[in-house]
Formats: sequence, structure tokens, C-alpha cells
Amino acid sequence: MIDISKDGGSTWTSQQGPIAVIQKNGGRYPQGFIVNPTGNTNPDNAFVSVHGANHDGTIWGSYTHGTKQIGSLTTGGCNDSTVFGSSAGFLGLIPDAGTIANNTIWITDKTYDGTGYSDTILIRKGTLGGSCVNYYINSKIYFPVVSQNGNKRFSRMNIAFSADGQTGYLSVFAINDTTFEPDSTNYLCIWKTTDGGNTWGKGKAVGLDCVKDQLGSQGNKFGLMTQMDGVVDKNGNLHLIFAIGCYESNCNEWGEFATYTTDGGTTWKMQLLDKPVNFAGSFGDTTGGKAGLWEDTRGQVALSQAGDKVFYVWFD
Repeated sequence: MIDISKDGGSTWTSQQGPIAVIQKNGGRYPQGFIVNPTGNTNPDNAFVSVHGANHDGTIWGSYTHGTKQIGSLTTGGCNDSTVFGSSAGFLGLIPDAGTIANNTIWITDKTYDGTGYSDTILIRKGTLGGSCVNYYINSKIYFPVVSQNGNKRFSRMNIAFSADGQTGYLSVFAINDTTFEPDSTNYLCIWKTTDGGNTWGKGKAVGLDCVKDQLGSQGNKFGLMTQMDGVVDKNGNLHLIFAIGCYESNCNEWGEFATYTTDGGTTWKMQLLDKPVNFAGSFGDTTGGKAGLWEDTRGQVALSQAGDKVFYVWFD
């Protein structure tokens, strides 16, 4: 279901849909997009596309996706499922991150072996065909990571493209080389495309060497926390926001950082934005047994329409 505004957010119509009908035990973590056909200026003629994980009763065994025209959200449209298994050639888990650029939808996911990440990243592409958005696997990036305590060290992804859909970046939190950043629980790895996602360059690891001084931390072991968002500016440079914290018993420093490049990904910079009170915790009044508001900081980043200004926001 979706809530929708056609007047810039002044008024909203709630609970429209359903856009896609879940056939099994229900879904979670939806990705939602507006696809506007070239030349269209009437909001009713644009399409809403949604995409999410679907549980088959045993595992998260398929993706459900649906598309409907904004002018007829309660009728028409189409929905479908991509079922994992040998015929699909992959087993996914949850579409972790998504973006839309030049009317092309991009969604990323981890491959899954039934228990955890299985060393290959999925990049899923969607294009509008008639009244449906057709999804297919565009790329599989082999990316083995280190196992620690029985778990593959791979936690979060983001995908972002320039407005013309040509320059894109795939970012992940993981460890695939313990010698690169031995004093971190995970670090940042980034891939870049300049041909609209047809090919992706070799992944680049980004170190955390500037974090200790900016945080004023007494510790030495740092890691990236579980939330990330990104945009690509008008010059083809990626800007990310995520939290970095100390992972030692003698320290608790952490902060929201802007991580960005100004030269197309050759070099990277990290700048501390803020040190909020809690990364995940109960905010507000908790006296007398009150629950307060339990929430994470969930940093987000956005661009001005011209793509020349970057805006960061987080919860504190």
C-alpha cells in the first residue's frame, strides 16, 4: 500500500493499492519508486513501482514487485514474483537498497545460502515496459568476505546514480581483507560504473584512518554502523552518510560522518557531522514506565534539484 500526494506534499491520500499482492506469508522492507514516462507532465500518467522481499513459508524465497498508474491505483496495473532457486540462478534475501535514475530502477541484494551471505552481490535492474516494470539481474559481483564467529562480515549496501543514469556507485560495509584495516570491525568498499551499470570497475577499499582524531576517541578499533544512504552530485561524485563508532570496551564514541569524493572516486574524505546522543535508543520521556520513542539515527542525504548542493539529515 502507498500514501500519495499530487500537490507537492500539501495533501495526501492514504492507503492506496494494493500495488502488489503477496501470495505467500507476507513481505517486508519495500522499495518504492515513481517512474515517469519521457515527456509526461500529468502525475496520473506516471507509475508507482514497488519491490520487496517475500517469505515462502520456509525462507525469504522470492521478490514480489508491482506497478500501477497513479491515476488508477486501486485498479489495473500488474504484479509478479521472482522466485529464487536453480531456475533464477540465485538466492536473494532482502532488497537492501534502491534508487531510480533516468527512469531506470536499481536494487541491490546479498546472495543467500539459507543461513547468510554467500559471497556474491546482486544488482537488479528495472525498466518500464507497458504498464509493468520488468526486473532482471543485471550484474553479479563476486565479493568474498571474511568469516568471524561463524558469520560472514557483510552488513549493509547502498546504490546511487547520477541524474542521467550513467555514473553510479555501489557501496558496502564488509571485511574482505583483514590486512587492509586490521583494527576495524568492517570498512567501506565501493564499485563504480560509468556506462549505466553495464560494467563495474574493480572495488576500492576506503580506510578509517581519519576517524579516531575527529571523534576524539581513546579507542583504536572502529567500525561502520548499520545504516547508509548516498547520492551522486552533478559532477559524478558520490556523497554518503553513515555512522562510525568505536568497538572497544574502553570507549563509546561514535558519530554521523559524511563520506565523499571530489575526484570521481580516486580519493575519499570523511568529515564528522555530529555526535548524536544515541545511535539506537529510547528518545524522549521514559520516566514512570513510559516507553519513549525507540529509533535509530537513520541518516539520509539528498541533492538540490540542480545537483550542486548536498543536504544531510539525521535523527537525534
